[in-house]
Amino acid sequence: MVYKTLQKRGKTYGRFADNAEIAQRLKRVVRDGVKYSELPFDVCEAFDMILSKISRAVTADYKHLDTYEDIQGYAKLVQDRLKKDSDMK
Repeated sequence: MVYKTLQKRGKTYGRFADNAEIAQRLKRVVRDGVKYSELPFDVCEAFDMILSKISRAVTADYKHLDTYEDIQGYAKLVQDRLKKDSDMK
């Protein structure tokens, strides 16, 4: 069962090793940002997830619509939290 799932995912997302390399390279660039250490955990995680989604798009099927919905979703979670925090001030 796992083998079939991995085959299916491989068609959509590409080879895991290729995806991992691109994702880790992107994340290293972002983590080198001057203000990165000041970011809250949810922002760091959202960036990580968004970069993982981008790496999948450039490694395999860039037309996979869920990728773009996921990117929007992670950005929206952070945006909503930031709006809520600013409203509380």
